[in-house]
Amino acid sequence: MFSALALLLSGPSQIIAQQSTAAIPSNLETVASPLSHWQQENQANTAAAKTSVIIEVRSVIADLDCDVPLKSFFKRGSFEVHTGSMPSIDANANVGASRISNADAPMDSTAKKATACESVRRATPVMLAKLDDKGVVKIIRALQNQKVTEAPTVICYSGQTATVSDVNLRPFVVGVKPIVGEKAVAHQPIIQTIEDGFVFRFNPTIKDGKIDLKANFVHSKVSEVQTFTFSGTESAGVTIQVPEQTLKQANVSASLDDSETLFIDPRLQVEVEQKQTSKVPFAKTKTVSVKKQVYYLITTRIAPMDYQPGASLTQAK
Repeated sequence: MFSALALLLSGPSQIIAQQSTAAIPSNLETVASPLSHWQQENQANTAAAKTSVIIEVRSVIADLDCDVPLKSFFKRGSFEVHTGSMPSIDANANVGASRISNADAPMDSTAKKATACESVRRATPVMLAKLDDKGVVKIIRALQNQKVTEAPTVICYSGQTATVSDVNLRPFVVGVKPIVGEKAVAHQPIIQTIEDGFVFRFNPTIKDGKIDLKANFVHSKVSEVQTFTFSGTESAGVTIQVPEQTLKQANVSASLDDSETLFIDPRLQVEVEQKQTSKVPFAKTKTVSVKKQVYYLITTRIAPMDYQPGASLTQAK
């Protein structure tokens, strides 16, 4: 589409330039077509849009009392701490998680749609730093006693959005709709699904040999599920679920060199189940839940022509 449009615009402009040049004396300067600069930029943008960016995501789950000096592996002067700003109140904002309902409201329903949620927002710090390939290798070796997980490598065009997610869809019965019959009243459940896990969205753009990366991180957790039982209505005795969802979100925008890695510490703690052995008074193994800290390493690279999917970015050079 862009090439056809460029051809359509470049044709008449060249003809006009030739006609006007013939009519102008040779001792005067001729002005280039005003579209020529646009054509050059359009060709450059089109070429950049066809260039692929490789994104590799690593997560590190470390002990809260981990004594590894992470800052010693960062590039000098790249460590920063940012704190999110509190959002303004918007009565028209869309609240709640995505919903899948099998009880669409008919025309004679009391309400076509009704949603409500209660939330408490707190600004939290996010720590960022940059690493080169050697720094990544050193930090992984230093954390070899911790859990390091590599997500599948993502390849996308410059300017496109890529998503890496690890979520479980948990359904909950959050409401009921009475179905009135001649002699009885039945209740059709209204189902809401909540994502439990994390989602990373990336939008890389290649500009002047660098990668401008926009990253959006969201971690969702169903922290509690309460119940509510109707009474005093035709739905008396019917119980629905009231889930409580904890969300942590971080938005990052950074300019990275080719093959550079962005370290993100969103101050996220997760509960991990691990086995614990006790020898007093007898040897006994049990499973306990332990809180741990999560870090992320985001490596980006401009894809070479001979890149083989699956190759590690830190070993590609």
